[in-house]
Amino acid sequence: MLSSARGGMHPANATHFAVKALPGVPGEAVFFANPYNNHHECEGRSQISPLSPDAQAKIIVPLLLEAFVNRFDEPGVIPQMGSNMEPFAPFTWSTTDESLAQAVSRRCQEIGIRRELCDVAVTTAEELRSAEACWTRWSKALVEAMAMFDLPDDGAENVEMICMNCGFTPSMDKPLQPCSRCLQVSYCSRECQTANAEAHGPECVPGID
Repeated sequence: MLSSARGGMHPANATHFAVKALPGVPGEAVFFANPYNNHHECEGRSQISPLSPDAQAKIIVPLLLEAFVNRFDEPGVIPQMGSNMEPFAPFTWSTTDESLAQAVSRRCQEIGIRRELCDVAVTTAEELRSAEACWTRWSKALVEAMAMFDLPDDGAENVEMICMNCGFTPSMDKPLQPCSRCLQVSYCSRECQTANAEAHGPECVPGID
């Protein structure tokens, strides 16, 4: 559902997202920023913008969730937030493209995300200015770091890849794994490969060297 208002939620927990071309390397990523406290992240790497809004949403939604919940898969004790720290997980999401906002909302509902996060708003002009400033800083820092440390582009071969089951697209440091039998499709996890086994089985033909 498209939301023009944020239902009384504190604006400090609003998160804007956008598809951005990565600077200096091939591919696009999903960049998101909190316009009110400048917290920002960049996830994924694929060709996203040429796709339809619904196809984009299938890639974008897992990345939005990945940014906030992937740490819960890490081993060991998860550090607790101090009492003086303000939570930064989103209460609301927004973007500038109304069609994409509607598609992301539908995708959130399809996969069972809590109802409050299925309303995707259209980013205001003021929020967009702040989010774009975050993107400018982030992209500049990436270009400078790659030049300073002569970092190799290890993920270039993964740009066209998405998880065959859930649509997840790899970040620069989180490559997908190909089907070990046919090597033609890729998955973000063993769970996704198992879930897609029945659908993929008839098409899975061993590669011929």
